[in-house]
Amino acid sequence: MRRLRRFLIFTLTFLSFLICVATVVFWIRSYTGQDIAVREHTRRTDEGIARDKLLLVSERSMLFVTTVSVSASRSGSHGISREEDRADFTGGHPVWEYLREPKVTVLGRQFLRVESVDKILSGWGPLRWGKSSTDPDTFLPGAVNRFAISHWLLALLTAILPLYRCIRWFRRFRSRWTRRGLCPICHYDLRATPTRCPECGHTPEIPA
Repeated sequence: MRRLRRFLIFTLTFLSFLICVATVVFWIRSYTGQDIAVREHTRRTDEGIARDKLLLVSERSMLFVTTVSVSASRSGSHGISREEDRADFTGGHPVWEYLREPKVTVLGRQFLRVESVDKILSGWGPLRWGKSSTDPDTFLPGAVNRFAISHWLLALLTAILPLYRCIRWFRRFRSRWTRRGLCPICHYDLRATPTRCPECGHTPEIPA
C-alpha cells in the first residue's frame, strides 16, 4: 500500500511538472501566434448527425478550452449536408489536428490570421467561462461550453506540488547528513564539534 501511494504521488508530481513546463512554453509562444489543437468526432446517427468537438487554443497569454456537442436531424437543419460529408470522409472516427497560426504584420501592427473562436461571456481576471446553444462553426443547435485560464495561473497551480516535493526532499537530504554526524552544508565531520562546523561555520540542528 505504501509503495502504491509513493508511486501515485510521484506520477502526479511528474505530470504536474510536465504541465507546468508546457504551460510556460505555450505562454511564451502565445505572444507570437496561436497554438490550436482540435479533437473532432463527427458521425452519422439514425436521426441525422452527431458532432463532438474539443478545441484548445493558446493565444495572448490565455488558454481557451471549448467543448461542442451537436446533434441535428436531417429535417429542418441547415448545413447538415456538410457535416455528413465530413462524417463520411473521416469514417466516423475521431480526428486530431494541430496547427500553428503566426501573427501577420500589417502597417507596423500585428494581427492573428485566425480570429479567436472563444468569446467569453463572463468571468473574473485570469478565469473566464461561458455557454451558448449554437455551434459557432456550423450554426447548428447544441451545447457549447467555454473556459479560459491565464497561463501564469495554470503554471502557478501546477508548480505547487513539484515545488513542495523538492523542498521536502531537500530537507530530508540535509537531515541525513546531520544524522550521520556531518555538516549539511560542506559535509565536514562534526563528531568532534557537533554544535558548530569549524569548516564553514554552520550551526546544525541536532535532532532530539
